This record gives sequence, C-alpha cells and structure tokens, in this order.
Amino acid sequence: MGTCRRWPSLFRRSRALPPVFRRVFGLLLALVLALVLALGLVSMTSCGSKHFRGFFEEDLSRYLTLPDLSTLTYEPFDGTVSDSEIDAAIAQRLEAASELIETSSPVSSGCTVRFDRFCFIDGESFPSLSEEGGVYVCGASYADDVLTQLLSGLIGKSKGEVFELSVTLPSGYSGEGSPSRPAVYRITVLAVYERSLPELTDELAVSLFPGCTGLSDLRSTVSASLLASKRSDWADRLGSSLFRQLVDGSELKSLPSEVCTEHFEDLYRTYSSLAEAESLSLEDYADKYLSQDEAALEASLWERAREMTTEELVLYSFAKQEGITATEEELSAYASSLAASSDGMFSSGEEVLAYYGREALTSDYLDERVVARLISIASGEGQGGD
Repeated sequence: MGTCRRWPSLFRRSRALPPVFRRVFGLLLALVLALVLALGLVSMTSCGSKHFRGFFEEDLSRYLTLPDLSTLTYEPFDGTVSDSEIDAAIAQRLEAASELIETSSPVSSGCTVRFDRFCFIDGESFPSLSEEGGVYVCGASYADDVLTQLLSGLIGKSKGEVFELSVTLPSGYSGEGSPSRPAVYRITVLAVYERSLPELTDELAVSLFPGCTGLSDLRSTVSASLLASKRSDWADRLGSSLFRQLVDGSELKSLPSEVCTEHFEDLYRTYSSLAEAESLSLEDYADKYLSQDEAALEASLWERAREMTTEELVLYSFAKQEGITATEEELSAYASSLAASSDGMFSSGEEVLAYYGREALTSDYLDERVVARLISIASGEGQGGD
C-alpha cells in the first residue's frame, strides 16, 4: 500500500473514494485543519518521493531483502449477511428519513428534547457553560460528560418544567487548569419530540435504497449492498495487514539518507505552517497540541520519515520483483479512471495528473496493484508474476 495511506488510522479511508481523493480526505482529518491545502502544503499529498522516480532502474536490493511470501497470513472473506443485519440497515435508513414530532409525553430515553441550561458555580452565573435551546437525544452518550449527566436527569420531565440539577464538573471543564468542582444547572424543558417513522412503501424503498425496484426485492438489494460493503472493508483490512507483514518481514540493510531527509523536511514544513497559522512558534505548537517539546517533535518526525522511506522501499521493491509496472499508458488510464469517478471534480485524466503530480499517482497506482497482488498470493491464487 502507498506510504501516505499508512499514516495513523484516524483516517482509515472510505473505499467509496478513489485512493488519491482518500489521501486528501485523510490528511485533512489527520491535521484537523482545512487550511492545510490553502497554506500550500500540497507536498504532503504526494507520497511518492522524487528520489524514487527511477526506481524501476535502481537496484533496491542494497537497501532491503523482501521476506518469503509464503509466510503471509490470509484472512478469508466471510460472505454472509444475517437477517438481523438487513433489518438493522433498513431500520437505520428509515430512521434517517423520519421526522421529529412534538409530543406532550414526558421525556424518555431515546426521545429528543429541546431545553435551556444555565450553569451556576458557587452562585455565580457561567454563560460560557450555558446554552439556550439545545436539542439533544435523551439517553445518548455525548463526549461532553456534563451534558450526558444533564440528559439523564431530564428523564421523566415534561414541557414547561423548570428545575435544577447538581453535577460535578470535571477538572478543566470551566476553564484551563480549573479543578473538579460542583455546579448547579437551571433547566427549562422547551419541547419533547418523538420520531415518526415513514411507512415503507414501494416508492419509499426505491428512493431510499439505490438499485431497489420495490418492496419485493428490498431485502435482496440491502443484502447485496451490505455484502459489497463487507467485501470492501475486508479488502481494506487485508491489504493493510498484508503490506504491514511485508514491511515487518523485510530485512532492512540501510536507508537512503536523502529520501529520509526529504520526508522529514515535508513533515517539518507541515507542522511549521500549522504553528504559523495559529500564530505560535513550533515549540509552543508542539507543547500545546502534542504535549512535546520541539526536540521530541523533531525526533518523532525523523522516526516517521524513516518509516515512510522503509515503506516506500518495500512498495517499489515488491512491485519490481512481481513485474508490476507503471508505464505512461497505465498511468494515463489510471488518471482517466480517477477523473471518471471524481463526481465532476476533474473532467479528464490530464487534470488529475496536473493536480496531484506524477509521483503521487505512481505511488497510488502501484499501491492498488501491489495490494491486489499480495491478496492474490496470500490467498493462493497467484504464485509469482503479475
């Protein structure tokens, strides 16, 4: 698999997106800042190192030796879909199409409630911890522990009721460095809602489930969709696992320092630009967001740069060993296929090539073919050659 796609798993990609587009999505998630591209960090979207442009001609065996491929472990695909899974998928889609209807019933677990909450600590009002007209699902668990406590205390209350709830604020909740302390919330229930599910008709089935022609084939359509999703997730997991096995099983002899340096400089520029966007020094940025000093950050970036270089060597070495090529014709066809599946983002393969660069597309193209080859070998379907 291509180097960038083995960044930490917070962006495990959606297989609905082509690989290059998944890379952009993943980087934006990993950096948690949409301004990354605007700051000119496009270099981070290009996994293929420029030092490996001629990797087909270079003897990479001086850097590492690939493992015996017979040692790869294979996870067979479980191609079953249960009735309960089908029922759950239909129910989930129906709930998404449902409407909230106001009710006179008291708050119960699972219903939606709109309410005001005003926080008081030692009798002093805290507007920053208060909210008017918040709408939440009662009984749901939220990342905000205090909100979850309040929702639990709302059960059994009715529209118009005003009451107080005592809670314990966790440390840091009422301000940076603040201790854990008690607080009182004055609550006003503004409205209680229940979900009204639509009647599942032929017409609704067609509109909610792509490929469905009506109730008669609803379950088979949903089953096929779930099966395709399962296969996609399986291939994604298996491809990642097999490539990781390939990397871990390789005997590393040395790393080209210029490639490590290139990756390190790309990473360093990224974090420097993020720090600049926050009007912080890199040292302050590392301390605030990563709980590291600058020296520790640099050390971790060097470690990641070495990992990226190793993965790049493995990718290219395996491609060369298995006769997997990336000719101009193949890259052109690949770029055209990405353009066709980009939902109008690109009108041609030439635009894709111009936007992402040849190295990024080469890395992605090899990634796709290497993963397919690894799965074929591990499953026993192919033995050498491509």
